[in-house]
Amino acid sequence: MLVLEQALNGLQYGVMLFLMAAGLTLVFGIMNLVNLAHGSLYMVGAYLAAACYKWTGSFPLAAVLALIGTLLVGVVVELIALRTLYERDHLDQVLATFARFTKEDVDQSKLDATRSRMRYSFALRMNSSPAIAAALAPYVLLRRTPDTINKVFALYQQVTPEDIRAIAATYLTENNRTIVTLATKAGTQ
Repeated sequence: MLVLEQALNGLQYGVMLFLMAAGLTLVFGIMNLVNLAHGSLYMVGAYLAAACYKWTGSFPLAAVLALIGTLLVGVVVELIALRTLYERDHLDQVLATFARFTKEDVDQSKLDATRSRMRYSFALRMNSSPAIAAALAPYVLLRRTPDTINKVFALYQQVTPEDIRAIAATYLTENNRTIVTLATKAGTQ
């Protein structure tokens, strides 16, 4: 039974990754736009589906309402943010996606939620003896004590929204760009 459950979890995760990758590929291929906010739209759709299901009690109706709601959010994002990026270079499109972090502080509640998810996902990985060993080994290797985990998470607690903005302003700049051009060999397809 556990093998079937894990196989279905893997299938679900694979389909989710495929949908996100297909969406990114379609947006880039059709619109010639690098939209790194695509995952956020995927998350909005999932949230709307869950909220609509709780509200209506009907999964098919929730799916339709979530599609309509996500479509409207996507149209608003396109009109407000993405339309100004169509004529710009792809690198500018990527940097514009991250530029917000250089000017605004990250919301404290989002930072707290991220910290909580990091702890929770770390704890969830330890569901068997081999998984516990694999999760603890890198930390024990650093200082020869499992207390290193607590020290690492204590460091995460010290990160502030201002720290993130300062780091983004320092490293997400034109001077720190690394540009890589990928091309096929001449004459090959």
